[in-house]
Amino acid sequence: MVVKDRRKNIMSLTVLHADIKDISLARTLLGEGRHEEALQAVKSAVSTLERGSERTLLADAFAVQATVLARLGDHDRSLPLFRHAINTAEDAGALTNAGLAALTMIEEQHQRISPTELLLMYSRADDLLKQTQDTETVTRLRACARLVIRAQRSPRLSDRDFSLTKVLRAYEHGFIKQALEDAQGSVSRAARLLGIGHQSLGYIIRTRYRDLMSKRTPVIHRKRRLTKR
Repeated sequence: MVVKDRRKNIMSLTVLHADIKDISLARTLLGEGRHEEALQAVKSAVSTLERGSERTLLADAFAVQATVLARLGDHDRSLPLFRHAINTAEDAGALTNAGLAALTMIEEQHQRISPTELLLMYSRADDLLKQTQDTETVTRLRACARLVIRAQRSPRLSDRDFSLTKVLRAYEHGFIKQALEDAQGSVSRAARLLGIGHQSLGYIIRTRYRDLMSKRTPVIHRKRRLTKR
């Protein structure tokens, strides 16, 4: 029995070591801009870790995978995965890991997060990392603070990268998100709050803001009635 348990522990440690290597490799490939290879490496680690109990390491793998997806432009999957990474690390009691995942989310996705959520995410990261003495982490916190402050400031026509379309879309995204949250995901009620038709709102969400699909209730496809003549 003792020998069997020892073999089981050795196998677990071997698998864990392989997962750590995959995450480390994914980070290296990410730094080299080899995003597709990085995605395959981290997906392998995630697949194994999801079946185990190493939640902190799984949270790190989620954060790396979310970063790779962001670099590949797959923001619909990246944003929810970042949030999942933060929650997983925090639930595991790994507050530093959760805070670092929050910082990475701000760094990678600050242009796609509303100013309000950006501020809340930074506050969360700052609280999770309040005990840190790591110089690099403090530097990242300050850099993210500047991103958050910049996002809170209203756009100005004199801004070098000013775009009326971008500004209007940002406001539209923010109001639609708020309406969906207030309406508890009901597109019909959210549309009434926004003063537009529910079909128009559904179309806008599907075509412009797919990241908000998770905020709405599932689409119910109604069956057509067959009438006999």
